[in-house]
Amino acid sequence: MKKRLEDWLADGSLRRHESSPAEVSGLLDLVRRDLADAAVADLSPDRAFATAYNAVLQLATIILRVSGYRTAGTSLTTTQSAVSPRLSSKIS
Repeated sequence: MKKRLEDWLADGSLRRHESSPAEVSGLLDLVRRDLADAAVADLSPDRAFATAYNAVLQLATIILRVSGYRTAGTSLTTTQSAVSPRLSSKIS
């Protein structure tokens, strides 16, 4: 069974959060930087993947933050909760 946002809040994996335009802008700057870095020709495939993955993680963080949440834990929490059906319906 997939966790609902309420489940993530209840178990302490998510917390309520009020984001700001400056916060989102800073996260978008990280995304742009990581995507540019991942495209560097001399970068090893492993490093390019890790850098691109970090960009995706930051995008998931943005989704959570602008939806009023932040994680209390790991990147796994970020990615799993960002694709929660309830949250996904808010941003589509």
